[in-house]
Amino acid sequence: MHGVRALLLCGLVLAYGCSRAQTPQQRQSVPDGQAPSQALASNHEPAPSQAHAAGAARPLGEFEPLSNADVALYLQVMRTAAQRVRNMSAADRDALRVFRAMTTSPNPNQAVPSPEQIAAVQRAGVLMALDASVARELGVAERYRSVLGRVDFFVMPSSGEGDPADAPQRTAEQKQQLKLRIERFAQLRTSDAAILAPHRDEIVSLQKQVNLALHPESIPR
Repeated sequence: MHGVRALLLCGLVLAYGCSRAQTPQQRQSVPDGQAPSQALASNHEPAPSQAHAAGAARPLGEFEPLSNADVALYLQVMRTAAQRVRNMSAADRDALRVFRAMTTSPNPNQAVPSPEQIAAVQRAGVLMALDASVARELGVAERYRSVLGRVDFFVMPSSGEGDPADAPQRTAEQKQQLKLRIERFAQLRTSDAAILAPHRDEIVSLQKQVNLALHPESIPR
């Protein structure tokens, strides 16, 4: 893969894969030598609170239920990210539009991207992971990632691990273990839903606001 395709792939990996899977060190990508807080924060944005529970720096355990502190952490991160979207500069909006154009427009001649296009793709990668940037600044990146997965499942549930009866190749013991896991996950989902339900409307609203960064054509000039 050459030219603009390689560049766009790199930008997409930064924007999507890195924002959910990589470590804070791998995801550090801010232009002009600025720290994330310098590059992303608005002059009108209140400083994020550092008041979190002692366990906020570690990820959730596999069967650890969400707590009120986890919900508060998620809302704090997303509210800050949403405010940064609202206060986005004209230059950042332009960077997102350039990235969008490069990913949707055909380039049959494999034109080499300009330095301006390269800078726009790099900046767009940062902007499309605003929530992750906020979580890193707060020192809760791992916890936030695991909480985010639970919240996303609550908003849009998946089919889960399936029915043990649908896996005939498993032994009876394996089927029983799978059945127990499914039961534990069902209990966990019920517990998570109970604590998230009062905040559902705000969660959905914040997700829509932050996800505007993925759709630069929706951002007003």
